[in-house]
Amino acid sequence: MFEYICIFTTGGVVLWYRAFCELKQFEMLNMFIKNILLEEKAGAKTQFNYQDCVLKWRVQNDMNLVFAVIYKEILQLAFVEELLDMIRFEFVTKVYPTLPVHGGVYLSLPGFDQTFNGIMAHWEAKSKQLSGPKTMRTFD
Repeated sequence: MFEYICIFTTGGVVLWYRAFCELKQFEMLNMFIKNILLEEKAGAKTQFNYQDCVLKWRVQNDMNLVFAVIYKEILQLAFVEELLDMIRFEFVTKVYPTLPVHGGVYLSLPGFDQTFNGIMAHWEAKSKQLSGPKTMRTFD
């Protein structure tokens, strides 16, 4: 389903990530940072297409954090924005305040895996419920 989910600072420090397959998307992340974040176009757009993948993101400006999801464009996933909002809420309220920072340098990276697994389970259940049951079409 997803290829890569990450949380990084606007300065480029990756705080957490989860790769769901062998990742070849670093070029896409670099292009996103170069073409969208550095040119300050992040507020105008919500998705970045590159080759056969889509990158959707949310920015937490007051904390200089970017939450990003990469998936294949052919999948056309629904409710990805809701997943990003859930990840952002949990990270900003529970993990970010506990990060040890000294002089603007993060001293350790967070343990966010268990929380993320719970978020994914909740999101999958919610997206199945919102998409509704599939009914078979008649031949008429």
